[in-house]
This record gives sequence, structure tokens and C-alpha cells, in this order.
Amino acid sequence: MLDKIVAGASVLALIAFLGVVISFVAEPDLWFVIIVVVYIAVYFIWREIRQGGSHFEGEN
Repeated sequence: MLDKIVAGASVLALIAFLGVVISFVAEPDLWFVIIVVVYIAVYFIWREIRQGGSHFEGEN
């Protein structure tokens, strides 16, 4: 469960940081790249969380 909380917090921190970058850099091309990268990151993390989180959870 802790891995899901940390993953969610890290995604929110990434989005917050990139939001600051977007606000200071007025380049639409950069905005497009940031939005695509955030979408890909959220997709992969969401997929990982839905599959049960860490692959090593049940292994000893």
C-alpha cells in the first residue's frame, strides 16, 4: 500500500514541478512535450498500480 501512496505523491510532485516550468517558460512546443510526457508517466504508473504495485511484493 505504501508503494501506491509514494507513486501517487511522486506523480503529483512531477505535475506540480512541470506546472511551475510551464508557467515560467512561455513556449507552446515545450507545453506539448510536457503534457505528452506527463500523460505517458501517469499511464504507466496507473497501469502498474492497477496490476498490484510492486512486482516483488509477494516474493521472499
